[in-house]
Amino acid sequence: MGAQDFALKRSIRPYLGELIIIGVITIGLVYTSIRTSTTGLLGVVFVGFVLVLATHYADFRYRVFWRNSEVERIATNKSITTIKASDISRVVLEKSDLATMLTLRRPTRRITIYGKDQQHLDVSLKHFIISDIRRLMQKIHEERPELILPRI
Repeated sequence: MGAQDFALKRSIRPYLGELIIIGVITIGLVYTSIRTSTTGLLGVVFVGFVLVLATHYADFRYRVFWRNSEVERIATNKSITTIKASDISRVVLEKSDLATMLTLRRPTRRITIYGKDQQHLDVSLKHFIISDIRRLMQKIHEERPELILPRI
């Protein structure tokens, strides 16, 4: 990546509640396992960790980059969408309706960058650090000062 290129960093915020709950349950199961000399509970802990990793693995494949005056998104299914700054038609702050939330295909709160030919990509306000999203908006503004960008 060049000097001006960067990747949006992930936020741990969407996972904090889950981490606390899993941590408390794990500590409780380990404590009970030690007190009762029941190693089967450690198996429950292991299965729980495997399930958590399996359900969140796709989240960690979702990435957004600013590269060579282009916004690039790698989706959880590894599809890549790239929109050149010169091709951006609009940038909007969006929230999912109930039907969209139930499909689990788009972030609930997001910045959506639209390009030519109905192409678009989503930048999750939950999964990425807000300062990095602001930096991305600044880069877009530098390239396309005439665009109206959302405030976050």
